[in-house]
Amino acid sequence: MKKIIPGCALIVSLALCACAKGGANVAATETRKTTVYFINGMSPDDYYRQFLFKLTRACGRGAVIYRFAASETVKIAVNARGRDVLANLSVFMSADHTFQAFYQEMDVLNYTTDGFTYRDSRETVVRGQWRINEDRLVFDTLGVARPMYENGRPKMVLRMKDDLMTKGLKGAALILANVRADYMPIPALDPCR
Repeated sequence: MKKIIPGCALIVSLALCACAKGGANVAATETRKTTVYFINGMSPDDYYRQFLFKLTRACGRGAVIYRFAASETVKIAVNARGRDVLANLSVFMSADHTFQAFYQEMDVLNYTTDGFTYRDSRETVVRGQWRINEDRLVFDTLGVARPMYENGRPKMVLRMKDDLMTKGLKGAALILANVRADYMPIPALDPCR
């Protein structure tokens, strides 16, 4: 299990916050009417733009690799048959402040040394708007994310505001990081189809 240490948010004049390993350094500068936040020396806008969806190669020029923010697979419930229900989330943020998210749940049949086998995969696509509020990223239909650094990688911790399918996701904290993949879970977003 990964240890998450929340970032610090201090409202002080030109001060930086020294945070524990695993957290993001968050600082704020207060003027008469405006508070300006920084995350590890970047504006929140620059920090969260690192997670924008993009292609790493042009269509038709070899293998296309997609970059997007994805969560680790997490246990959210146990179903009526006593099987663990696992979930994961992939978020495709656009520069126009819209996003589409691919959410998947799986009923685990058994765990193996290198993962698990499952049955009854359920999937849905969630669409919405994103915006920055102080040092947080707000997804209007998903929840609120805060910055996090782990092993030198920028990540975000998304606190889910609702259950998307199975009861148990609401309030869960999903850790999202940029991933590179050669597949597109939302075909409508694939510019190469």
